[in-house]
Formats: sequence, C-alpha cells, structure tokens
Amino acid sequence: MRREVPAPEGIPGPRVWQGDEDWVFLYRAWQGHSVFKALCAGLEDSGPGGPRLVFRLGRITGGMVAEEVGGRLLSLPGRFLYCLVTDIRRRSGEVVLSRRLALERIRSLTWANVTPGMTLPALVEAVYPGRGAIVDVGGVRALLPPAEMAWGWVADPRGLVEPGQLLTVRVQSAGAGKMVVSLKALQEDPWLTLAARYRENARYVGTVTGGSGDAVFVSFEPGVTVCCRGVRDSPPAGARVVVHIREIDQARRRVAGWLVKRLTAV
Repeated sequence: MRREVPAPEGIPGPRVWQGDEDWVFLYRAWQGHSVFKALCAGLEDSGPGGPRLVFRLGRITGGMVAEEVGGRLLSLPGRFLYCLVTDIRRRSGEVVLSRRLALERIRSLTWANVTPGMTLPALVEAVYPGRGAIVDVGGVRALLPPAEMAWGWVADPRGLVEPGQLLTVRVQSAGAGKMVVSLKALQEDPWLTLAARYRENARYVGTVTGGSGDAVFVSFEPGVTVCCRGVRDSPPAGARVVVHIREIDQARRRVAGWLVKRLTAV
C-alpha cells in the first residue's frame, strides 16, 4: 500500500490538559514511532544534560537535548517542531523528545513518495526578498522561488506569503536532496484567456511597474505586462496610465504598445 506524504500542520489553538488521554497519546506515539508537532515553549541553558528545548504537552513536560534538535536552538522557541518520543518518565511527568529522529523518519517517507506534479500542503518557514520562501513539505525544506509564486513579476515575496502560512503547492522538481515547488502552477494562466480581455489597436488602463532606458513596463493584471518604448519622461512605479496596444504576441507572451497619457490621482 502506498503511503501518502505527511502533511505539515498549521498552528493549532491553545491545548487544554486532557489528563490520562495525554499520556495515552504519548504512549501510543512512543510505541508506534509516530511523528507529531508540538510547540517549543522555551530553552533551558543549564542542567545535567546541558541545554535543552522545553515543550508543554498539557501538564506534561517534554525535553529535547541539543544533539536531538538538528538545528540552532536559539531560533526554535515559539515554533512548532516535529517530535518523536524516545522515552517516557511517568513519575517525573516528563517525556524525552527528538526532532532529529522525527525528521529522519518523516523525510524518508516523503522522498519515497513524492514525485513532480504532485499537489501537496506546505507550511511557510521563512520568506526572503529576492529569493522566495522556504516551505516545509512533509519534513523536507523546499524552495518556493519568486517566479513560482504568481504570474507576473513578484517584487517582494513578503507581500504574498508569510511564515506560518499553510499553502497548497505543486512539486516542480524533486531529487538529489532538493525540492522546488510552485504556487503559480495551481493558478489560472492569464494568457489562456487573454484574447477575451485585450485586443490590438485598443487602449487600456494599467499600472507602471518599472522602466529601463526609454522603455516603461505597465501591468494590466498579474502576468500581463506591456512594454512601451520611446518614453522620454518615465512615470514613477505605481502611476496609473493609459496604454495603446500595438501588438500582442501570443507565442512569445509579449505585449507591445505606447504610452498615451498619465492619469491623475483621484
């Protein structure tokens, strides 16, 4: 039977103490070597075993020593981390956790099942201007490049996604320990229906996105940008303008035209 790629979890609400039910959950997780996510509640720097991360599972305390973390300890408090129970100390009300083993288990399952073209849930871990976002896909850190976030130019990825956000993505490539995913692949391609909305030798309102030399680029909608050449006084980015479309090249996905006028702000 083919197992599915595990789905990352979003941030759950506050968890109340369930008494023996919490212990039953942890015993089952321990015996079944199952992986779950828990909120890292803090970092303790001193102790017989050295620094460790602390988790609050109801009234049960989870501890994770540095060698079982698999990452920088200082950046992890406040984040939900994959956990696997390695020991239960019922008398002291504690469980011993490992993120390292949890990631090994869940990643191996993900790589064994993931293929390009699959649609999977992903949790945003970090967003970087110019580089895109790092997302968690079944324990694997995957790249969501700016070019795969939306149709058209993405000036700042932080305006589209944010850490902690749960997305649905399509796997573009997976292999050699690297995975690239796409949001754009699940969105409608604006060029498929472009002819129904725009015509040559017609005028439309758009927004200036930038310029180069005597050329100004105007966006009609995400993924549809017209290049207007011969502009001496380029309007600033964000200005609303009227553009006359001279040519629509469907094969090369290019629109050419000229700037008619700049619209005044209302």
